[in-house]
Amino acid sequence: MEDSRIGRPILSFACLAALTIACTAISGAPAAAPAPSLRAETATPSPTESPTPIHTPTATPGPTAVPSRTPKPLQAVWRGDLHMHTTSSDGQGTYEEMLQEALELDFDFLAMTDHYGINTETRAESFIKCGSETRLFCIPGAELFAGPQPLHLLALGITEGISPSLTLQEQLEEIHRQGGLAIAAHPDRSGHRYTTEELYYSAFDAMECARGSEAYNLEQLILSEQYNLPCAYNSDAHERDELGNRYTLCSVPINNLADLKAAWIGGKCEMNR
Repeated sequence: MEDSRIGRPILSFACLAALTIACTAISGAPAAAPAPSLRAETATPSPTESPTPIHTPTATPGPTAVPSRTPKPLQAVWRGDLHMHTTSSDGQGTYEEMLQEALELDFDFLAMTDHYGINTETRAESFIKCGSETRLFCIPGAELFAGPQPLHLLALGITEGISPSLTLQEQLEEIHRQGGLAIAAHPDRSGHRYTTEELYYSAFDAMECARGSEAYNLEQLILSEQYNLPCAYNSDAHERDELGNRYTLCSVPINNLADLKAAWIGGKCEMNR
């Protein structure tokens, strides 16, 4: 009986010692790697994984008819001309001649706007080549006529022909349906001058400025601000030597139509000096 009573404390002590050793071993062991968090899927990507920023206007969704080009390295200014003609209509220079001049002027964007460069049956050479251009951001387009005068307007980034029998408002709606941008061309042109209602109460994305008398140019700038209708500065060049006389300078990258519209809305573009 005595041996049995002595054995119990010894056994209890042994158990306690074993438990103490086990706890010490556990507490001293290195912590296991934490299980992956469910939030890992939404973690901020590393710089090398960050997607390329997409520039879109804050006012309305950006047009998507013309694909973006590969963004250029950061630079101070982007320059371009959105109104010109080639031998595909009444221009004196071929597509390649006009493009080479634009490249020599260090243009970053360009629009080919031959008269009805695209219709329901055919596409002009300048329209086709511009759509696959890689040396700069080239926007296939056309100069349209609308209304009884008729009024001239530029359709940038369209993909289908637009009938000349449509009214001005119908043509504007069709341009936007195709994801393009509409510019009122030389609004002060003799015999084809826009009325205030046609210019400022339609759905134009921009109007050509600095294309009239000094008094009219000043009036345009005042009304541009009043009616929130941005200015576009273009040459309407019909030959190579006319490029570079008047063009647009933007302080933000112009790599697609959405960039262009956002720059207009944000007041980031001005005329060359």
